[in-house]
Amino acid sequence: LFSSISAHVPPLLDAKSFSMLLPLVKSVLTDPGHAEPASVDSALKLLEQHVTLESVNTAAACANQYAGSWLLEILEQEDSLFSRAAKALSNLAESALAIDDKLEQVLQGLISGKNSVREATLESLDRLPDLEEGESPVNLLLGRLLWLAKCDVDESLADIADSLWHRYGHKL
Repeated sequence: LFSSISAHVPPLLDAKSFSMLLPLVKSVLTDPGHAEPASVDSALKLLEQHVTLESVNTAAACANQYAGSWLLEILEQEDSLFSRAAKALSNLAESALAIDDKLEQVLQGLISGKNSVREATLESLDRLPDLEEGESPVNLLLGRLLWLAKCDVDESLADIADSLWHRYGHKL
């Protein structure tokens, strides 16, 4: 069903039109076991197209609906959609998230039991436009989770987290 609907959707929708499709996109992406693989692929493609800097208004609509948490669900599956979901998460962080606004939808990825999900989350946080040393707003949850991530068992992830911690620039 979703594949046939998305076939008739223009490449980029305005924020109001895209907001009307978001409940359907969420339904398909958060319950992929009950959706056809083609529908999941189409829903992710539609989301990918609308979370870029070129479509900042639709990206904001996605952030308002907590699409970052949907993308984390896809990442947790570690399947063929992983790289696309990771890129969409990074694009969402860059285009529509801020340290002091709706960031919690992405931060849950830092406590995943899967290295790949933690890495994708750290990479998305690296794209936050307001993560600049000494100029970032205070976000206690971000600070705590970055501090924990600095102690990740995977040294490469701990190094990324340490770099982000220093850019964040606030104490616990």
